[in-house]
Amino acid sequence: RTEDAPYVHNVRRVTIEQLSPTFWRVVASYGWRETPNVEEVFHRCGLEGLPCRMSETSFFMSHESLILTKRPWYLYLRGKLFVALSRNALRAPDQFEIPPNRVIELGTQVEI
Repeated sequence: RTEDAPYVHNVRRVTIEQLSPTFWRVVASYGWRETPNVEEVFHRCGLEGLPCRMSETSFFMSHESLILTKRPWYLYLRGKLFVALSRNALRAPDQFEIPPNRVIELGTQVEI
C-alpha cells in the first residue's frame, strides 16, 4: 500500500492479520518516495513472530484488462493510448521480483 506521506516509519511498515490457522494477510505500507522491498517485509514478519519464506508463500494480485467502448473518435484515441500505456507498464510481480510460480492473479475487465 502506498501512503500519502513520502516515508513510512519501520514500526508501521507491516501489519499482519491471521484469517485462519494457516492463512495470514500481510500488508506492507510504503511512502511514495520509497521503493517496496519484499525481503524487508519478510524480515519484518519474522520480527513480528511470523516466519516467512518466499518458497512457501503465495502472493495474490489483481490484474485489470481494459476494454475500449464505442465513443467519438477523439475519446477513442485517448482511450487507445491509455490502453497501450497500461499494457506496457511493468507488472507488479516483475516490479517486486516475485517468482512467477508464487503468484495467483485475479482479473477483471474494465470498460473505458
